[in-house]
Amino acid sequence: MNLQPLYVLQNESFIEFVHVLNQYYKLLSDKSVKALIYKSFNYSSDCLKVLFAKEIKTCGLTCDFWTSHSKSGYIGVTCYFINSNYELKEALIAIKLVSYPYNAVTIKNELENIIDN
Repeated sequence: MNLQPLYVLQNESFIEFVHVLNQYYKLLSDKSVKALIYKSFNYSSDCLKVLFAKEIKTCGLTCDFWTSHSKSGYIGVTCYFINSNYELKEALIAIKLVSYPYNAVTIKNELENIIDN
């Protein structure tokens, strides 16, 4: 909820705090958490591809572009569609780091890559 980095799992104070709350709780390592994130991503990605193949005949895409405090550029793309039950659905299909320069050609190329994938 407060966006802590994964290396907090290695912090002795954090480990001690968790053990005070429950001495029997075994914290996962940052490598285990990363593995779970990748596994969840791959599973969700596969489910989304199946959903798109079955449900989408036409869709609308929106994109958003922003720069972080560190001046890195990011693009986000969302797909909107109506499923077979006539329900409006949306799916976030990408959030990607974009290479500089942040111009129309770069953004167009990123969008094409996202759509192709």
